[in-house]
Amino acid sequence: MAASVAAQRMPGTDGGPTLASRVDTGSLGSATSNGSPSDITSNSNSSVRPASAGRDRSRSLRRRFTTPPEASAQSGSVSSLHQYYTPFPDREVSDSSEVVVYPKDGIEEIQSRIISRSDHIRSLRLRACSKLTSANLHDIIRCVTPKLLSFEIREAQDSNHFDLDHLQHLVSKCKHLRALHLEDCFLIDHRCLEHIGRHLLELQNIAFVHTKRKQWPDNPIHELVLHVPLELHSLKFVGFDEIADYHVNYAIDCYSGSLNSISFGDCANVTDRSVDYIATNCKLLRHIELFKNPGISDSTLWILAKHCSNLHYIDLACCNKITDYGVKELVTHATHLRYINLSSNSKIRNLAFISIIRHCTNIARIRLDNTGVTAIPASIIKRKPTLREVSLRDCKDIPESIVNVIQNPNGLNDYMDQMEDRNLSYRLKVFVVGASGTGKTTLIKCLTGKMDPEGPEFEGVNVQSWRPLKESSWGKRRPSLNLRPTGTPTQTHSRVNEISSNN
Repeated sequence: MAASVAAQRMPGTDGGPTLASRVDTGSLGSATSNGSPSDITSNSNSSVRPASAGRDRSRSLRRRFTTPPEASAQSGSVSSLHQYYTPFPDREVSDSSEVVVYPKDGIEEIQSRIISRSDHIRSLRLRACSKLTSANLHDIIRCVTPKLLSFEIREAQDSNHFDLDHLQHLVSKCKHLRALHLEDCFLIDHRCLEHIGRHLLELQNIAFVHTKRKQWPDNPIHELVLHVPLELHSLKFVGFDEIADYHVNYAIDCYSGSLNSISFGDCANVTDRSVDYIATNCKLLRHIELFKNPGISDSTLWILAKHCSNLHYIDLACCNKITDYGVKELVTHATHLRYINLSSNSKIRNLAFISIIRHCTNIARIRLDNTGVTAIPASIIKRKPTLREVSLRDCKDIPESIVNVIQNPNGLNDYMDQMEDRNLSYRLKVFVVGASGTGKTTLIKCLTGKMDPEGPEFEGVNVQSWRPLKESSWGKRRPSLNLRPTGTPTQTHSRVNEISSNN
């Protein structure tokens, strides 16, 4: 009875499996436990699965991901860290299997490029293609092959003509898609998730980005959990004010066993509470974005420092409650960070910059635009092997000439080389301690090569027999340090002269 009801609600297409065959059996089990047909019908017509289904799914996923990715990679198994973590999703990849379409490209040129390389294309990116009409998009989708693994639309904004018909055409043809990124596709809504869940059985990364506000009729998290019961590795919803803490917790209950990348940027109702739930449940988390969220404070950084020490990527731009002390706590524990963005946070000062350089040994990119940073620490040369970009735009006390140089790898390396030549003194600090009149200034002049050769010679202190801790004011007696001019220097003074002559 339960199976027939579910089949009537959600029929499959193209002879493919229905959604009911892929929904967690825990939800159907809870519906049939009472044995009442009315209970079954009410549960099947509900727009949200019960919370127990999410918990059962979470436990089953955890059992399948009990071995950490680092351990499995070291043991030589097939599973590796790249299966769980996708580094820097916005990186530019120069690969023969990828086609990137820019605004200057005409539709005929795009089609010819896709058709000529159709057997090798695995990724298709449409960048700022505002001139592409609805018919052009259908033509592009018609040219790709079912071997496509990644599809992205970015930076199209108001002129984006990608709608529900294009999405249905794409997912029904390219059923092996693993990554789907839709930015400013305002002509689609929550109904797209039903098509995605029905056709894309291998989907791992899903992203919906709204740079301008457009609220969906139904909550996106509820629809995602209802229609996409997959092992997602990356989950990204940006610009959705309708997503609150309890929606995030509901998604984590269902996908925590496989998630390694999470982004809820520019979601005004996401606070520290949801971050606590994410950090304590997502053991594979490597990538997190929480930018433009006013409810994020230092509590988030303390939570991530405690539970997510293996973070590689974090974006906390425009979170004005974050301070230097929270950043210091985070980087002290999350020492594997490769990317950190703290731009447009007025409370970020030099302490945060120094802490990042000191503790993050693998750091590659640092973004501190429009912050209170006033100087570049000399210790930055310690990160020369890994550091590739430092962005300090709109920092008032940093000269613009330096800001422009350190934004690219070559300029940053040249800047660190110059700093290394100017700041060699940081490597060795010598403190000369002694009573007044014992020759401290003379010794410093000798060591630095500034001793006047015509000046008087001093007998000094015999360093071989002097025990400063025993013969100081804390011990029994002070050493005899009466220095007097003499024509015959001692052995100690001869050694000092030798050092001076070598310098």
